[in-house]
Amino acid sequence: MQLNSNEQNIYKELIHYLNKYIELNNNDLENIKKYFEYKSFKRNTILEEKGNVANHLYFIISGFVYVYTNKSEVEFITTFIGSPSNMITAFESFNNGMLSKENLKTITEVTLLSINKEDFAKLIHDDEKWIEVFRQIYEWGQIYNEQRFKDLIILSAEERYIKLIKTRPSLIYNVPVKILASYIGINAKSLSRIRKNIKL
Repeated sequence: MQLNSNEQNIYKELIHYLNKYIELNNNDLENIKKYFEYKSFKRNTILEEKGNVANHLYFIISGFVYVYTNKSEVEFITTFIGSPSNMITAFESFNNGMLSKENLKTITEVTLLSINKEDFAKLIHDDEKWIEVFRQIYEWGQIYNEQRFKDLIILSAEERYIKLIKTRPSLIYNVPVKILASYIGINAKSLSRIRKNIKL
């Protein structure tokens, strides 16, 4: 099966992303087109809500999305910020069918490819190799979170921010200070002071 030019543009980044894990054949391309739905959302849109079971897995084509949990009505903890070519959802809830402890919300306008749990089950039923693909994606997320947790303990706030600049510079220019600060474990005022002392 050959994708037409418009379909190639929509699915190009997802295909490139998945090719890191498996060599996609024509049947795989057909399943990607069949099960992943193109969607766009405005900024500040809740995609998955705390207290519900996360029902979708998203691949970000453009824009930024964050995963967070509320400490209070005004305080929140950001656990992940998704950028283009990231897979994102409330993974624990999506994988285990548990009520989510986190919210998934757009930061900017976004375009996504989305697969729901029912279609996800069909995809891995059609070909068991997808189980291994998504196992590796999930493991990457766990390793990323473990390293982030270590950074919160070992690195100073300024060192964490400098590391973010070096490893994920697109976040610095597209994500509000309040969300960035929460992500690296400090308050917005502290991050503003750090930013004044660092020349980008």
